[in-house]
Amino acid sequence: YWSGKEMGRLGELTHIANQVGHTDARDHFLGAIKDELEDWFDAGDGTDKQFFYNSDWGTLQGYPASFHSETQINDHQFHYGYFVQAAATIAEYDPDWAAPDQWGSMVDLLIADVANADRANAMFPYLRSFDPYSGHSWASGHGAFASGNNQESSSEALNFATGVARWGAATGQADLQDLGVYLHTIESLAVQQYWFDVDDAVFPQDYLYDGVGMIWGDGADHRTFFSANPEMIHGINFLPVNGGSLYLGYDPAYVSAVYDEIVATRGGEPIVWQDVIWEFLALAEPDAAMAAFLGDPNYRPEEGESPAHTLHWIGNLQAMGQVERGVTADTPFHGVFNKDGELTYVAYNPDETDLDVNFSDGTVITVPERSV
Repeated sequence: YWSGKEMGRLGELTHIANQVGHTDARDHFLGAIKDELEDWFDAGDGTDKQFFYNSDWGTLQGYPASFHSETQINDHQFHYGYFVQAAATIAEYDPDWAAPDQWGSMVDLLIADVANADRANAMFPYLRSFDPYSGHSWASGHGAFASGNNQESSSEALNFATGVARWGAATGQADLQDLGVYLHTIESLAVQQYWFDVDDAVFPQDYLYDGVGMIWGDGADHRTFFSANPEMIHGINFLPVNGGSLYLGYDPAYVSAVYDEIVATRGGEPIVWQDVIWEFLALAEPDAAMAAFLGDPNYRPEEGESPAHTLHWIGNLQAMGQVERGVTADTPFHGVFNKDGELTYVAYNPDETDLDVNFSDGTVITVPERSV
C-alpha cells in the first residue's frame, strides 16, 4: 500500500513536470516508478518485493503485504489501483515498457485479480471486488463481520477504476478502457448516494453529518478503522486526488458544507491531511483553498501528496473554476470547468493520431496525439 502511494505521488509529479517542460524531472520520476514496479514484478531471488499467485484462493498476493491483503484478500482494489495508475503513467510516456512481452502482462494480471471481466478466465473470480447489485466495491476479503462486508475508502476504489481506464487507453486495450469507465461510472454514482447522500434521500433524518467514513452491509458509520479525526473520516473518501476525482466537485454546495462541518467538528481549521481537504475545498472555493494552502507553509503533506501537486490542483481550479456537469463529450477523458460563465474545455487523447473531441454544447477541440 505504501509503495503504491509513493508511486502515485511520483506519477502526479511526472505529469506536472511534463506540462511545464521540465523533461529531466519528468524522466527522473518515471525512472523511479519503473524501478519500483519492476522490483515488484520480478521475484528475483524470492527475498524482496514480489507477487505470488495462490491457486487455492485464486488470487494474486503481494509481499510484503499490507492490512491483511495476503491472509484475508483485503483491499486489493485500493493497493493495486496505485500500481495500475503508476503503470498507466509509464505507458503514456514509454509505450514499449508497457508491451505484453515486457511488463504489461503483469499489470493485466493485477487488474484481473481485482476485476476479471472474462468469465472464461479460471485464474480469478468474475469482478472480485465490485458488486454490481450494490453499485460499489467491498473491501474485506472474508466479508464475515456481524454487519456484513464493508468499504472505507470509496475514492481509492475509484482510483483503481481510473487506472484501469487509463491503462486500457494507453495500451490500446479497448476492453480494459471500457471496464474502467464502467466501474468508475457506477461506483461514483453509488458514492454520491451512500457515502455523501447528496440528494438528502439516504441518511436518516436525525443523522448529524454530511457524509460517512465507511459503508457496511447493514448501514454506515461516521468513523474509520484508523482515526477519529474529522479530516480523515471525510478525507479517506477523497484521496488520492487526481483527474478521476472530479466527481467530488459535482455539487459545490455540498463541498462547502462538508468543509464547514470538518471545521465545526474540529473546532478550527484542519490540522491533519490539510492538503487533501484543501484540494477538496478547491472544487467549490478555490480562492479560499489557495489562501489556506499559502497560509500554512509548514503543514505536513499526506503520504501520497506533494506541495507541488497541491499547488497545481488548486491553482488550476482557481484559473478554470468549478466542474461543469451540464456539458459532456464523446470521450470519457474530458472535463469542463465554469468560472463566472466562462467555460474551459479539457480533453486527453491517448491515441497516436489527432482526435476531434465533440462537446454536447457544440464546441469541438482537436487534441494532438498522446496529449492533454
